[in-house]
Amino acid sequence: MKILLLTDGISPYVLGGMQRHSYFLSRYLVLEGHSVHLYHCVNNDEKLLSNEEVFNVVFDQVPSKVKTSAREKFTSNCIHFPQLDKWPGHYLRESFQYSQLIFEDSKNKLNDFDFIYAKGFSAWKLLSEKEKGLKCPPIGVKFHGMNMFQHTPSIKGRLENYMFRSPAKYNMRMADYVFSYGGKITGIIVNQGINKEKIIDMPTGISKNWVRGNIGEKGSSEKIKFLFVGRYDKVKGIKEIYEAISTLSTDDKEFHFVGPFESENQLKTEHIIYHGKITDEEQLKKIYDSCDILLCPSHSEGMPNAVVEAMARGLGIIATDTGAMSMLVKNGKNGYLIDKSTPKNIKLTINEMLNLSSDQINAMKQKSLQIAQKELSWDNIAKRLTHQLERIVAKRSASNSSV
Repeated sequence: MKILLLTDGISPYVLGGMQRHSYFLSRYLVLEGHSVHLYHCVNNDEKLLSNEEVFNVVFDQVPSKVKTSAREKFTSNCIHFPQLDKWPGHYLRESFQYSQLIFEDSKNKLNDFDFIYAKGFSAWKLLSEKEKGLKCPPIGVKFHGMNMFQHTPSIKGRLENYMFRSPAKYNMRMADYVFSYGGKITGIIVNQGINKEKIIDMPTGISKNWVRGNIGEKGSSEKIKFLFVGRYDKVKGIKEIYEAISTLSTDDKEFHFVGPFESENQLKTEHIIYHGKITDEEQLKKIYDSCDILLCPSHSEGMPNAVVEAMARGLGIIATDTGAMSMLVKNGKNGYLIDKSTPKNIKLTINEMLNLSSDQINAMKQKSLQIAQKELSWDNIAKRLTHQLERIVAKRSASNSSV
């Protein structure tokens, strides 16, 4: 199958959950035997990346024999992401221009592909041409967390979300399929008037090298170590975490924070440890492995990488029941879901964890690892996605042959 993959950047060249997802999606679709042509971008002031550079990064951990075969199935185009004035709505205007650049470069070869997988607004121009009658393969769009339709605690965030809603709804309405992480994300998409039959539930995944082989047993006398991985952001519930843990004693617990926290945004107490921004994967794994429970009380989420990574390293989870979090956290089995990100809810749930025996904590951690191994490996997800795409292509072929 030939797949055209459109995305607004790919990790590690552009940072973000969507970009990391694009990185793995590119690799594992090729490893499933598909041919992938990738359109991606870098900032205007950065060097355009060659196909060889991107290939070497995407397939850096692939055995040499497999890499030789993959080289024939992966190609890419790198484009500068437009940079306009900074008036409100500039990102939407830039995104549409970016989609125009992709369309102009790809329009004469669209029908060489069997399926077009588009992240965010990268197919916006293509979809507008499709509305006018352009013939092209089926298009599936993915907006990941659908954050524009979720709660945000800041006025600025609510205004930004409002601006994004109409363009996002247009892209989903014009697409043939809409990808969802499942859980409440699917409900959000349906609430925007999208027919449930065109929604494809597909979780994010984790690579094999992230999945821990086994976890050590935590002793009853050891401190419970809680971990937060992310940026200092109201949407992530960080202020609620701070308020909750500021009133807790220090004798039986520690709180670890990974992310770019400036000194003025740090709590100065002995049971809190700041590790800073960690870019080295092995160092990050060691921090996960040293902790027990991940805190993710976000106001809005999709299916966050931090939770998937934590589960792959065998951590229990405390998270808000938002986005697709219920697809990851089985309440009472590998963690707890809280209804709303408030200091009270976070504190109560932390205390509930602290009241568990070491055996119960170990069982939660083991359950997270089992879910990651069975349900969240990229190998399995690529196979599931392949099955869905083959069904779509077969349906299209049958429809064309009957005309």
